[in-house]
Amino acid sequence: MGGRVEPRGKDPCRRDSNDSGTRSCTRRARAPVRPPCTAEWLGYVFDKRCGSREASALLDRVVQERFPEAGLAPGTRLRVDNGPAYRADAFRAHARALGLELDHIQVRTPEDNGVIESFHAGLDRDYLNALVFDTFAEAEAFLAWAFEDYNAVKPMRRLRWRTPREYHEEVVKIAK
Repeated sequence: MGGRVEPRGKDPCRRDSNDSGTRSCTRRARAPVRPPCTAEWLGYVFDKRCGSREASALLDRVVQERFPEAGLAPGTRLRVDNGPAYRADAFRAHARALGLELDHIQVRTPEDNGVIESFHAGLDRDYLNALVFDTFAEAEAFLAWAFEDYNAVKPMRRLRWRTPREYHEEVVKIAK
């Protein structure tokens, strides 16, 4: 499962912005939130359960970090798949309360959400495929490290060899 947000209005990344993608937890416990414009990974849920309550809490954190003044994201489209967490009435109502417009992809078409699917493939390749975690705590600590490494340490060619965090700061500065 994955999701993508397309903000409207004066977003410096308007053409292909993707501020939030959520993915329900699996045994690997992935729930990233990532925009393709800056390539940042904005958040994740690491829990044994990942339902609409956890997905809503992730939305709260991302919206609060991205839109701290209002705590709302009016006019922002959230593209999600058809997992149970995203079809739940509670999640839909919560997303609307945050100002998000939900856009569900077609059933059984992950290619409709290729940006987040590509991110998951890279996350697996670069961080998860070669590892086996003995405990939940060990996996949680590794995921926290991977989150920071991805955003602040690992430069990306498509970002002109900047980290996602550096590139985001640059885009925001230019937009002001």
